[in-house]
Amino acid sequence: MHWAWLIVKRNLDPAIVPPMDGVDIVWMHEDSDGNYSRQLSVAAARAMVVGFDIEHLGIAPSLQSRHTLGYGIDMNISWNGILTIPDADGNIVQIKTSPRSGLNLQLRRVGESYGVVKYNRAGRDDPHWSDNGA
Repeated sequence: MHWAWLIVKRNLDPAIVPPMDGVDIVWMHEDSDGNYSRQLSVAAARAMVVGFDIEHLGIAPSLQSRHTLGYGIDMNISWNGILTIPDADGNIVQIKTSPRSGLNLQLRRVGESYGVVKYNRAGRDDPHWSDNGA
């Protein structure tokens, strides 16, 4: 996603994207004659950017993050009425307050009891949770 975003948003030439272990993406697409086609390469990167819904981001997705290390997750949470949920100690918590989303402070405390921390850095990343809030 990092390189696709840079290709589309910052006009990076797909031909200079470095290889990355474990990531088998062909950045340099060829035309019908077998020649490198920047146009086809950019179109493929654009399809990735649209497919991952990252065209609205103001900065390229990170090459290394809590997600790529296996310590982060994005999830949209919502409920109606009262949410009844156990914390990690087995205490039953009833959440009656707003917002009824992952931004709810009581829900965040329940998450923290399991070692799952709501994003707590600069800016907003509403769906992001991780082991340390980063």
